[in-house]
Amino acid sequence: MRLVLYTYVAMFTAPIYAQIPGMNFDKMELASFNYGLVPDLGTTQIENYTVGLGFGIPMKKGVIGSSIRYDYYHFRFNERVNPFDISDFEKMHSIGLSAFYLHPLSSTCNLMISAGPALMSNFQNGITSDDLILSGRAVAIKRWGGQEKNAALMFGAAYGILFGAPNVFPIISFRKKVNDRWSYSLGLPQTGATYRINERNQVSILISPDSYFGNNSSEVSLDNFETLSTTKLQYLSVRTGLEHRYQLQPNITIVTKAGLVPFGDLEVRDVNNNVLYEFETDSSPYISTGLSFNINRNSNDKKNKNETNED
Repeated sequence: MRLVLYTYVAMFTAPIYAQIPGMNFDKMELASFNYGLVPDLGTTQIENYTVGLGFGIPMKKGVIGSSIRYDYYHFRFNERVNPFDISDFEKMHSIGLSAFYLHPLSSTCNLMISAGPALMSNFQNGITSDDLILSGRAVAIKRWGGQEKNAALMFGAAYGILFGAPNVFPIISFRKKVNDRWSYSLGLPQTGATYRINERNQVSILISPDSYFGNNSSEVSLDNFETLSTTKLQYLSVRTGLEHRYQLQPNITIVTKAGLVPFGDLEVRDVNNNVLYEFETDSSPYISTGLSFNINRNSNDKKNKNETNED
């Protein structure tokens, strides 16, 4: 099943990063809060809380910026038989910091480079080097068309936890705004279609992953009386479903998602990435809701255009 899961993710999706300049047609996200629930992934319930902040500063040539994100995962295990005490894996955290630089290669093509560290652990014995995970990406973004009908192609490579333990993987994504109502995206980092109902409401059909790879800093005693000082919890799944965005105010959006996790992968691994235990998993519904604080680029463009005309 793991091979099927990895192939599915590689073909259609990748982790959702902070907003990437040049890939969001209408808005740039500054802050967000989200709560998610997977009630029954086989024998496990998963709760997730996320808080993110980001900003970008225009330079003489290009844009520089950074983002910070905190995730709290609560895994409620209901396994009847376990080879060791799994309670240490129930409450996991992730604190990530990333910096990016967007460099214009031409009027329609940009180069973006980003990198940053993350601490992913239960933090039961403080912070250690085993909690640290580095990630980064280098992508080119090519755009066509004006504001009303435009398209963007993003391609490059990244290093991160897309498939559990950090590794290198490709990024390729094509997104197109067909008209004022419809837009779609294919590939990485997201596949889906969006319909804008009116000024305040839009709905999307999306396919995206949900993944986590964190360190357990507590000792684990196995059945063979072996004691491991470092173990990892790996979670990887694919989400399919609907997203509704309601613009409460010009810069505040309520985001609600609901759908199905068709399959998932939840494992405990040792420091050499060998599987120690694989939890029973099955398909499960999911739901999430949150707030997004953003800048509407369309409004800013119109304001700047009006000021230019007045001058």
